[in-house]
Amino acid sequence: MKLCIGHETMTCFLCSNNTVIDLPKNAGWVHLNADSTGFYACQYDKGMIDTLASAPQKGDTHLTELDKVCLVRDSLSVAESVLPGATENLLNLIVSFKNEKINPAWDTLLNAAQNIRHIIDKDENISKHFDSVMRNKLLSLFKDLGWEVPKDEDADIESLLRPLALSSIAKYGY
Repeated sequence: MKLCIGHETMTCFLCSNNTVIDLPKNAGWVHLNADSTGFYACQYDKGMIDTLASAPQKGDTHLTELDKVCLVRDSLSVAESVLPGATENLLNLIVSFKNEKINPAWDTLLNAAQNIRHIIDKDENISKHFDSVMRNKLLSLFKDLGWEVPKDEDADIESLLRPLALSSIAKYGY
């Protein structure tokens, strides 16, 4: 398994059902299955997912685009397996996305949000609250992107993200 521990990467072999890995005392955050090199989903407890989710807001740039996609994908897989607390972790991860302008990460995140929306669809009160959270999140993103395409805009990133954000805002009732 490849681990990303803050700015360090290490590989460990899991040869038994229980493996203890000694981490540095100043580890900060740990991302299991870094670069999505394994064929499995990782389950994070609330503390680990909160620490990982807050790393980019604290200026940590060591979580790659692929790592962010992997975090959302793994969190969705665990939530779909109906493990206690997993949906809450996924929701916290969705809410933590701020200042992201990476299309694959947003695409994965919005697909996960749509899966949650489908599950809560029958509960009008929860649905309204969820839709409000998603509208605010997406409106913030869309305000950053704007309607006009800047001449120096990277065509592969923001030009793909703009219509995704706009269509998603509409889905959540803006």
